[in-house]
Amino acid sequence: MKNRPIVEISRLFLFCLALSLPSCSPVDTESRETWSLTLVTSGGLAGITRELEIDSNGQATVIDDGSGQPVSGELPDELQSEVAAYVLDAGTSKPNPPAGCADCFAYSLEIRRQDGVYLYTLTDLDLDGSGISPLVMLLNDLQARLLSGEFSH
Repeated sequence: MKNRPIVEISRLFLFCLALSLPSCSPVDTESRETWSLTLVTSGGLAGITRELEIDSNGQATVIDDGSGQPVSGELPDELQSEVAAYVLDAGTSKPNPPAGCADCFAYSLEIRRQDGVYLYTLTDLDLDGSGISPLVMLLNDLQARLLSGEFSH
């Protein structure tokens, strides 16, 4: 019975130690903000129309009106993170009214987030001053890369 206080103190110490350890539970993926976007690019001298859709899971699909066939793929983590950063910041951008331009590209961007839907309609003439130019340029690059098969499943 002499060792009983030592056993009790040891149990108390182990209990306190267990409380101080970081949790080993799975990462909470539900707290990550979900979003999706659609970018329609049209116009130019050739009169193209392309539609790109991306979601917060990195799934991307582009349809070029020339082929009419959807091309899908999954974005690498670093590109997914880059797009997400722009998407989550997009609500702070001030959209400009679209300027008229006969042979410019027109961009219609819809961003759907948990806090609302953000719509932007721009052309090459007003894109630079819109605050979302980096996102649109990145998305146009991703369209071309998807169409080339770079991210195909």
